[in-house]
Amino acid sequence: MKFIYIENYLKISRNNKLDFFVLMNGFKNFKVVHQKIILDDNSILLEFSKKSELSFAKKLFEKFFEDIETDKFKVNILFVKNIVQDHNELILTFENDLTKKIVL
Repeated sequence: MKFIYIENYLKISRNNKLDFFVLMNGFKNFKVVHQKIILDDNSILLEFSKKSELSFAKKLFEKFFEDIETDKFKVNILFVKNIVQDHNELILTFENDLTKKIVL
């Protein structure tokens, strides 16, 4: 499984969200197979197919979000190394070995 976590995704405008989905579907070298909105964290977790080029997708997403960021928040994009679901929690371990616990 390959995942990208996009923090503060829910804070962007509706039009920017629609543009992002158009962007995601416009490339053949990566494919999103599942999405999970994390309301408590204003984020989205994207799962990609095994053959997806995650580095390319991350660079593309970073470029997209850098053009729409505001002074009030920053959209952070991170690779997820590991996901553990424990009863009421989702524990994400990112590429930089930071972990984040999200209450479900």
